[in-house]
Amino acid sequence: MRGLALLLISCLLAGCAVDSAQLVPLPGGPGSGTDARRVVVRFADVANLVPRSEVKVDDVTVGAVRRIGLHGWQAEVEIGLDPGVVLPANAVANVGQKSLLGAQYVELAAPPDPVGRLADGAVIPAERTNRYPGTEELLAALSLWLNGGGLRQVRVITDELNRALGGNEQQTRDLIHQLDALARSADEQKAQIVRSIEAVDGLAARLRANSQRLGHAVDELGPGIRVLNEQRDSLRSALEASSRLGAVGGEVLDRSRDDLLSVVDDLRPSLQQLVAAGDDVPKSLDTLGTLLFPLSTYKKVVRGDFLNLAVTLDLSTPGLESGLLAGTPAETVFDAARTALQATDPIRGPLGIGSPIEPPPDSPPPENPPPDPAIPLLGDLLGGN
Repeated sequence: MRGLALLLISCLLAGCAVDSAQLVPLPGGPGSGTDARRVVVRFADVANLVPRSEVKVDDVTVGAVRRIGLHGWQAEVEIGLDPGVVLPANAVANVGQKSLLGAQYVELAAPPDPVGRLADGAVIPAERTNRYPGTEELLAALSLWLNGGGLRQVRVITDELNRALGGNEQQTRDLIHQLDALARSADEQKAQIVRSIEAVDGLAARLRANSQRLGHAVDELGPGIRVLNEQRDSLRSALEASSRLGAVGGEVLDRSRDDLLSVVDDLRPSLQQLVAAGDDVPKSLDTLGTLLFPLSTYKKVVRGDFLNLAVTLDLSTPGLESGLLAGTPAETVFDAARTALQATDPIRGPLGIGSPIEPPPDSPPPENPPPDPAIPLLGDLLGGN
């Protein structure tokens, strides 16, 4: 009993000595001086962090943990920093581990957007603190991955890939080359792809800006669709008739193809000459239907319900003979009359054309003298015999 009591007393004394030693700061350590800055860091979990643990900045020891306590449901760690340590006011803190089996420490670092300077008595809240995974957590995760079937899935995937690629190495190689060419082409056309995306974005913006109009248009489509639905049978019949007409037209064209080709070949010379004529054809059409004046000048002749017309009427004998009666039997009558007027005795002179031809003196008189040429001409003019 005496030995057991002595053992218990020695254990108690040893425990008290250890706890009291932890509370006594080591002289000359980082952050242990009277001018050291006091900073409070709050963690959601400090794991196995203990007092007098190191405080590091960029793997350099700049302080030590003085005290670990509770603040509500969070762990509150008081650390001491050397006065020459420069950190921003929004510094972050993490609980790390030196090695797999090493002691833990507090790591301080500056955020990507530093602001101000960390002062004495500052508090780093739990929102800016974290903890690196410990050795036990890594081993537990590795054990779960190895024993939970992850390795089996990898083996199954490997077996399936070997089975799929076995005997198809050349095709797989070609596929990889084609994918490489596709990736290179997509990289070269990156600017065009970006412009296309921007154009689609612009179109989407315009559609969004006109969403009310589009909605109204969609609403207006309802009656039209309803009418189309009512006329569905008629439309189907029209389409079927158009299909039959197309079939018949195709058959007619097939049968008359040779004739059409020959007609086109026959028209080719005429069309070539028409093209060669150039502007002569449209210019000739200007006077083709002309009665008294060119068609291009009708605006100068016709003004409303008035007509500008200038007429020269020549009723003289030469004018009538050369103009109005030219080429008719009356022209011969006028010639005979003019000849008679030029004779010595126009009343008793013959109505003949020119001077009469005298027969020879010794020739017998003709049995049937020739008729006077003026008589039948006058009869033709008057419509008699």
